[in-house]
Amino acid sequence: MLKCENVSYQYSKKQVWWIKNINLSVFNECFWIIWGNWAGKSTFLKCILWLLQYDWSINIEGFSPQDIEFKKKIWFMPENTYLYKHLTGYEYLEFSLRFYKKDKDEKNRIEEVLNKMSLYEAKNKKLSSYSKGMLQRIWVWGAIIHQPKYIFLDEPMSWLDPIWRHIIREIIKEEKVKKNTIFINTHILSDVKELCDRVWVINKWELIEVEKTYKIDNIDKWFLNKIDIKL
Repeated sequence: MLKCENVSYQYSKKQVWWIKNINLSVFNECFWIIWGNWAGKSTFLKCILWLLQYDWSINIEGFSPQDIEFKKKIWFMPENTYLYKHLTGYEYLEFSLRFYKKDKDEKNRIEEVLNKMSLYEAKNKKLSSYSKGMLQRIWVWGAIIHQPKYIFLDEPMSWLDPIWRHIIREIIKEEKVKKNTIFINTHILSDVKELCDRVWVINKWELIEVEKTYKIDNIDKWFLNKIDIKL
């Protein structure tokens, strides 16, 4: 169980709210967060992960963000790829495993991932030579290769062509089968409908709706209605 109570964040110099009074409980589900630009989606994830600190309560299975057990259970993939470009693809995945003190004999796991992402031939090339799509693919796998229980993905399918978007969706489905809890920020409503168990909408920095996706017939119209946009 991930539980958030009264999560708010204010840009102090201008006294502008980025998010306000968010209360949320999530357990063993894929939870999609959708909202317009500049609504606070990345800010909210950073608050959960304690990258931004204010006055609120957050815990995972009873552990607070300051506890090492909290950190062991999570991984955060930001929207922009902050990769160590001097590493090769293989070295980056190995680093992702060893950072969480996984056994060195996880070599087979790395080889499996590289093959699955069609990056095996590029495994010894530096990430600085990778295309945007290649970086995005290895960025996603770097987030889940050590098998965290709580996965936070911010725009995981940006820069991907339709084929790789499909593959990444299948990977997320596999993580759902493992009963992992997944947070994903996206503007792509078709992905929301296909993958998530519940959808969470924020508008003007506040939570306005939480709904189970199977109850939504036309998610585009539903979303536009919730944020009161007339086209």
